Amino acid sequence: MLQAVKQFFKLKETYIGIAVALAFQLIFFTVWLTAYDGVYDRMDQLKIAVVNEDSDFGKEIAQSLISKNHFKTVEVNDLKAAQTEMNDKDWNMVLHIPKHFTSELQKSGQANLTYYIDQAHPALSKQIMETAANTITLTVNKQAFAAGMKQLNALPDAAAAQSPKPDETKMIAGTLVKEVQERLKQEPITQKIEKTNQTEGFAATMIPLLVVLASFVGAMIMSQQIQLAAMQLRGRLNKWAIFAGRVLINLGVAVSLSLITLVLTKVFAIDLHGGLMQGWLFQSLLFFTFLSLSQMFVMIFGNGGMLFNIIAMATQLVSSGAIVPRELLSDFYEKTGNLLPATYGVSGYFSMVFGGGHIGSDAKTLAIFAVVLFAISAVAVLLRRQPDQQGVNETLAA
Repeated sequence: MLQAVKQFFKLKETYIGIAVALAFQLIFFTVWLTAYDGVYDRMDQLKIAVVNEDSDFGKEIAQSLISKNHFKTVEVNDLKAAQTEMNDKDWNMVLHIPKHFTSELQKSGQANLTYYIDQAHPALSKQIMETAANTITLTVNKQAFAAGMKQLNALPDAAAAQSPKPDETKMIAGTLVKEVQERLKQEPITQKIEKTNQTEGFAATMIPLLVVLASFVGAMIMSQQIQLAAMQLRGRLNKWAIFAGRVLINLGVAVSLSLITLVLTKVFAIDLHGGLMQGWLFQSLLFFTFLSLSQMFVMIFGNGGMLFNIIAMATQLVSSGAIVPRELLSDFYEKTGNLLPATYGVSGYFSMVFGGGHIGSDAKTLAIFAVVLFAISAVAVLLRRQPDQQGVNETLAA
C-alpha cells in the first residue's frame, strides 16, 4: 500500500489534483466571503417606488419614507408606469397609497396600503421587500394612531373655548373623548401584498442558479478534456483544423445538451415564459458562451487555464445575482458581474421562469460575449507555432 502511495507521488498528475483541490478552497473562500461581506449594510441600494394619490396623510407618508432613505425610495406619479418599470427590473417594490386614503381613514377608521413586489428577483430581495412592507405599515399605523390621539386630546379645550360654560363643556367632551380613545384602533391601516411575476414552488427560484452552475461546470470540465484531445492531435492536423473542430463540437454540444435542459424543466414542471423554442435558443447560446470562455483559458494557459476557470466560476456565482441581489454586492463585484456572461444568463432565466425583464437584451449581450471570446481564441491559435510534423511523427513512432 505504501509502495502504491510512493508511485502516485512520482507522477505530476497527483500533485496537480491536490493543487486543484486546494485552489477550489482558497478561491471559493476568498471570493465568496469578500463578495458577501457587508451585504446587509447595502440594503439601501434596493429600490422602492412610492405612488401617492392622496393629498393629505398620504403625502406625509410618502415624504417620510423618502426622507428616511432606508432604501432608494422615489415618488412616481403613475401606478401603471411604476408597475411597468418594476417589470423591467427598475424597482424591487412599488407602494401604492390610494386617492381616498385619508377620507377612508376618517370615515371608517380604516384604510389600506397596497404593495407590489416583483418575484423575478433572488429570494433574499423578496424577503427584504416583504419585511420592509410590514415595517412600513407598522410605522404608518403608529403615525396614524398618534395623530388621531393628538386630535382627540385637543377637542375638550377647543370645545370649552367656544362654550358659555367652559368647565362643564370640557368635562363632558373629555368623557366622550376618553370613550372614543378606548375604541380607537391601534392598527387602523391594513396592507395588501401583490406578488407580480409569481411562479409557484421553491424549486423555480433555484432554476437560474442551477442552470448557470451546471452549465459552467460542465463547460469547464468538457473544455479541459477537449484540450487534452487537441494536444494529442497536434502534429497530425493543422492548428486551424483543430480549432475549427473544437468550435463545431462546442456548437453541437451546446445545441444538443440544451434540449436535455429543456426536457428536465418539463419533467420537473417548470414552465418557461416565451415557450420551449425561446428557452432552447437561449440555453444553447448561454452554454456555447460558457464553453467559449472556459476553452479560451485552457487554449491560452494550457492546464493552468483551469485555475482561471475556477476563479471565473466562483466569481460568476456570486456576482450574477442568482443568490444575492447584485445591488447588495460591493461596487467591485457588481461591476465585475457586468463583464461576465453568467450575469446575463441569470437575468434571462429569471425572465423565462418568472416573466418580465428583457431576455432579448440578455441574449444579445451573450452573443457579443461569444463573438469576442471566439476572436480571442482565434488570435491565440494564430500566435501559436505549428508543431513540427516530422518531429511529432518520429516521437509518436518511438
